[in-house]
Amino acid sequence: MKFGKVILAAIVLWVLHVVWIGATDGLLFGWVYSVLPVAIWCVHVPYVLLIFLGLIFTFFFSLFYAVIMESLPGRRVGKGLTYGLFIWLVGWLPIIAFVGFMTQINDAVIIYWLVNLLVISLWQGVVVSVIYR
Repeated sequence: MKFGKVILAAIVLWVLHVVWIGATDGLLFGWVYSVLPVAIWCVHVPYVLLIFLGLIFTFFFSLFYAVIMESLPGRRVGKGLTYGLFIWLVGWLPIIAFVGFMTQINDAVIIYWLVNLLVISLWQGVVVSVIYR
């Protein structure tokens, strides 16, 4: 395992993720958070905590790819797409489905999260597979 590439991939993924979230949640689809009910949103999350959690997440995303990359089918981009889909299926889909069933979040928000996280997982898988070839 090339630990330097894991760190590089984590940093690149984190920067791209910040840009992606700024563009999608901030500019394009920010309206979805104003759909009722809106009283469940926590508005006092320290930005430093979000930065730290994002770096931790991308580090483990990259590290896990390095561990299982030999068992993934395909070559570079194909491995990345498979990995991203796998992460979405076993990670994001159950979590967001559970949140959707157990809270009063609007269905539009749940669908937006599922689609956005699928797209994020796929491009992050491709980026980490290209960096860690």
